[in-house]
Parts: sequence; structure tokens; C-alpha cells
Amino acid sequence: MVTQSGDGVTCLEHLRTNKFAVLVIEINLPWGQGDGVIDVMFKDDAIETIPTVLLDFLQVSFSDDGQVGLSNPLSSEELVRVVHQRLAGVQG
Repeated sequence: MVTQSGDGVTCLEHLRTNKFAVLVIEINLPWGQGDGVIDVMFKDDAIETIPTVLLDFLQVSFSDDGQVGLSNPLSSEELVRVVHQRLAGVQG
């Protein structure tokens, strides 16, 4: 099952009511931040501790005309590789 949450509070609700094989979470998640969700996950007995991938990959760039750009240097293939590693219990 793949479930998407737009904020930390909703993510915690999903973690409390569903079983997942892995958690992939963005560090800058609104309402709780990704690292805050992970902290709660380890302290809340209602949430099963699962392998986790904490994403912190946004790069900010500024153009000459003042525009702000965000880019993701992590390819989808690399993300899938990292998730498979975590599921296999491999660190880093």
C-alpha cells in the first residue's frame, strides 16, 4: 500500500491506523517536520517502528530576475534503490 500525507499530523494518523513496510518522508513536511514524525514514531506505542528514509534533497537556486527555483537532485531510480536497501536492512 502506498499512502501520501501532506503534513506530519496526517502522516502520524496513517501510521497509527495502517501497517507499512517502509516510511519515506520529507524532512520539511508541514505540521511536524519529517524528523518530528520519526521522533513520535519511536515514542508512540501505537505506531509500529519501520524502516525509514528521511528525504532532505531540495536544492534552492535564485535567478537574476529574483525567481526562486527548487530542484530535486535525487532521481526516482536512486530513491527506489534507497528504499530497497532500507527494506533489506542496509544502512546508508
